[in-house]
Amino acid sequence: MRSELLLIAFFFLMISCKDECKDLRGNEINEMLIINADKNQINYCSLYTKAKEGNIEAIRKISLLNFEDSSGYEHGIILIDLIEYTGEKKYISALSTITIEEKRRLFAYLDVGLQYTDNTKFKEKELKNVFPTLSVFLSKI
Repeated sequence: MRSELLLIAFFFLMISCKDECKDLRGNEINEMLIINADKNQINYCSLYTKAKEGNIEAIRKISLLNFEDSSGYEHGIILIDLIEYTGEKKYISALSTITIEEKRRLFAYLDVGLQYTDNTKFKEKELKNVFPTLSVFLSKI
């Protein structure tokens, strides 16, 4: 009986962890993205959840993550959805003190996010057309 309860508890724990790792459209977040973040002691899913909840520090931290491989494409797609969800104003307020280099890197992630998203609202559009205020903010040097 005790082992059955432990198995059931483990099952529910696994389900709850899995739900935490979905993007705003219900898609599973790419495993390579999670693994690469873990290499830097960052729990991407937890950080993303906090950012979705409007936590300014989490929005800033997730936006400034750096990925050296194809995980950056997935990261850009997630950031595009996060901006739409939180709104440009809140998103920009979380990034108000970022450096020029950070602005350039973020712009690159958002650019590839727009190119590779499957969200037809944004697919293959330019940042200045979908998030004009953010585009101006990122272009200010």
